[in-house]
Amino acid sequence: MLADSGVVVRPIISLAEARQIVLRSQGLGDIAAPFGSGKSAVLKAVEHLGYVQIDTISVVQRAHHHVLWSRIPDYQASMLHALHEQDRTLFEYWNHAASYLPMRDFRFSRPLMRQYRGEKKYDDESLEVSNAMRRVVQRIRKAGPLLLRDVKSGQLIESWWNAPPSKIEKRALHKLWMGGQVMVSKREGFQKVFDLPERMIPADVNQEMPTSRETAEFHVRRSLRALGVARLPELHYLHEAERAGAVKAALRKFLRTGEVVELRVAEFPEIACYALAESLSLAGPLRERRVHFLSPFDNLVIQRKRTSWLFHFDYVIECYVPA
Repeated sequence: MLADSGVVVRPIISLAEARQIVLRSQGLGDIAAPFGSGKSAVLKAVEHLGYVQIDTISVVQRAHHHVLWSRIPDYQASMLHALHEQDRTLFEYWNHAASYLPMRDFRFSRPLMRQYRGEKKYDDESLEVSNAMRRVVQRIRKAGPLLLRDVKSGQLIESWWNAPPSKIEKRALHKLWMGGQVMVSKREGFQKVFDLPERMIPADVNQEMPTSRETAEFHVRRSLRALGVARLPELHYLHEAERAGAVKAALRKFLRTGEVVELRVAEFPEIACYALAESLSLAGPLRERRVHFLSPFDNLVIQRKRTSWLFHFDYVIECYVPA
């Protein structure tokens, strides 16, 4: 925004207004069912949030179900499974962790898949792992979806995360999944069932490889839509080296076009924040108070530094700190 003098004037909002925008952007504001109800609401929520993290930790319920239950009053786990396993409108892949992602956004995962296939990440990944990858793909192509526990393996391999040795096929399947050569078709319990992408991706889904510019613009829009108000590092969370420069370029473009607004939070006037211009209308007193029980992996709190400055809440989950 330009003043008459030509000096750039950045909107200033209060921390309370920033919180209001953030909570409403997350579907945790003052509307009881912001995404509606039923299975269609689950799809709408994941598409709006951009992803829902999958985690093995389960106390009351696993994280992905908990996140959706917090936003959809009539949520049932069967709704998420149906969208993934039957409708194929969601798929599993890597965001900052294993996540459910909208199938409509599949093409924007392809750059990471291509990058992963080109990397030799571990010195011990030798000919044996490559051979296991070929065997696994051949078996899936001939016999159909594969569950790891159904594989009889005579070879174990050391795990790179200090876990006990595991089947070489487990390493092979992980590499194939990260490379986009297999996909998770469903889960039995919490065990992944793998199949080939051509059997899983609907014909009408755009699979064209995006350019780096398209990818950065997609991530900026997706992040700001879900976060509401964000600082620059929060827009390339856990992707510092490969995404920071492209994100800055995308932001400059959106600032020029007016799609994105640079602003300041009054309590932190020296730090730039960004929001979609349309999101500023979400500021305003919450009409009623609602209590939400959040998973440690909820999209609202997963960025711990962000949670600290935005809500003055320093959050540490005990399973990720030394004993």
